[in-house]
Amino acid sequence: MRGDPCRYVVMTNIPFDPEEVAKWKAGKTIHPQFKAALRIDPLLAGNWDALKPALTEGGYPLTPEGCKQFLRDW
Repeated sequence: MRGDPCRYVVMTNIPFDPEEVAKWKAGKTIHPQFKAALRIDPLLAGNWDALKPALTEGGYPLTPEGCKQFLRDW
């Protein structure tokens, strides 16, 4: 039985994870079948230990508004 071809795949990315940020900033071309979805679990859980490195490195304040601006810029 042959199914329909896959039109696209969704990959989740955690913008607060330094390893994932480094890969996105590398500037590699992404195939158009890949769609990105941001995982903001640390933000929703209030996990400031996970948020702090990304916010600090980006020069954002360690506040909810700083997180919102980080995501806007992302």
